[in-house]
Amino acid sequence: MIPEPELLEAWQRDKADIHGYRLVAEAAVAFEYRGPQFGHPSNYSAIKIVATPSPNLCLESVAIYPSSVTTRYAHQLLLAVGRAAVDELFAGWYPYRCKLVVDEVGWDEIMSSELAIYRAARGALSKLRQEGKWELII
Repeated sequence: MIPEPELLEAWQRDKADIHGYRLVAEAAVAFEYRGPQFGHPSNYSAIKIVATPSPNLCLESVAIYPSSVTTRYAHQLLLAVGRAAVDELFAGWYPYRCKLVVDEVGWDEIMSSELAIYRAARGALSKLRQEGKWELII
């Protein structure tokens, strides 16, 4: 039996290798997440992400949030987008690497949350992985 910490360490070691796909042309992707239950706090978010070529996965945000979103919570939302990036772009055998900039966010005071923005980001990044122009670095 291989315990979880050893599995995660091996996964991280393998993903840190230079092999993988690198974006070769800028791409902008957007996705609007609308969940099944109206009024639920994890039911809505939209996102636009601009991706540019980079040898490493990195993430930043230039999005403007409503005044009700504190700086600390905006950081948590960016971490949720980062989690989506790792889940979506590093899930296959070879990781996909690029620089990601959160350009715009659609937010609802009642129906948005970290989970909702994660789901929107996963949708946008799935499009990026499928539609972006990538080169395999071996």
